[in-house]
Amino acid sequence: MPPLSLMTDGISFSEKKIVLKEGVSQAEGVEAIQEVAIGYGALIETLLDFVIIGFTIFLVIKLMNRFRRKAENPKDTRETTPKDIELLSKLTELMEEQNKLLKKENRD
Repeated sequence: MPPLSLMTDGISFSEKKIVLKEGVSQAEGVEAIQEVAIGYGALIETLLDFVIIGFTIFLVIKLMNRFRRKAENPKDTRETTPKDIELLSKLTELMEEQNKLLKKENRD
């Protein structure tokens, strides 16, 4: 995430860890003992990346839905409504009128 590293002056969480046992390097015929540590930095970095990417996707989808709602609104004259949405809205209005007429006939 280059923009994030520019904002934080290159701070990297991936190398953060809790050392449980220090490592010993090889000296005088003794075998080297590896360091025992819990690496929590990679988890923090991954979670931070996930939150940033998730928030970005959320904003993009929200923006797309706003434009879709404007395009699907048949009464909004500022945006041109696609023909299929316009025909479906007219069909819905005709069906509502027909239902009102049928209910009126059944009452009489």
